[in-house]
Amino acid sequence: MLDAAIDRYLENVALKSSKTSNGYGYTLQQFYKSVGQNKPLTEASKQDLYDFIAYLPFIGRNVSTAKIRVISRFLSTGTPGYTN
Repeated sequence: MLDAAIDRYLENVALKSSKTSNGYGYTLQQFYKSVGQNKPLTEASKQDLYDFIAYLPFIGRNVSTAKIRVISRFLSTGTPGYTN
């Protein structure tokens, strides 16, 4: 499920600086909220990324290349056919 995949991904990036891993965690939690359901990572799609981009201004956050890259890398770890 998406929540477990996020936890596993964050365990892997925990080797990075705490500022980086905290930023990843925050961005992935925003992504999780934008998806609106705890679906399997294999069912995530580019549409979920597009929906996330549209969701950020709705919650008062800026869309940044860094946030998009974090989500793209995350999705590419477990979504068949997903390419950055």
